[in-house]
Amino acid sequence: MQYVDIGPGPNQHTWGCVLLSKFPILESKHHLLPSPDGELAPAIEAILDIYGVNVTVIVAHNGQEETPIDRELQSKELARIMTEAYP
Repeated sequence: MQYVDIGPGPNQHTWGCVLLSKFPILESKHHLLPSPDGELAPAIEAILDIYGVNVTVIVAHNGQEETPIDRELQSKELARIMTEAYP
């Protein structure tokens, strides 16, 4: 069995990203990462049930070809999201 979460997409002015998992997706949050000089970068934060253990995963589609400020701000926002998931 496969589980899918289609995250933020082009209708939200971003490239889009998707989470494909063989494990059940218990919950998920969609994020739009900052990008002042390019398109918004999408991310999915999800909790998977991996053999009875809840595991938080993050999938992102960063704008690595955009400007340095985009990369810096997107990386900082991902770090903030991860810190909140594992305080």
